[in-house]
Amino acid sequence: MIPRPWEAPPRRRLRQFPVVGLIGSRQAGKTTLARLLASRWTRGAVHLDVERPARRARLREAKLSLRTC
Repeated sequence: MIPRPWEAPPRRRLRQFPVVGLIGSRQAGKTTLARLLASRWTRGAVHLDVERPARRARLREAKLSLRTC
């Protein structure tokens, strides 16, 4: 993957906060960035696509859902 300057801001935020949301235009690379960050994050990370109704439903029982992601 080509290094992009927009990788740095979410990385900084992840050092400060346990949750970071990515929002923006369609097909701008949000999912690709989220997967990249999750794969490289040494503390463990979960990538949740809340656009999918099934994922949103799982978050109603967040403690159980996050253990199985």
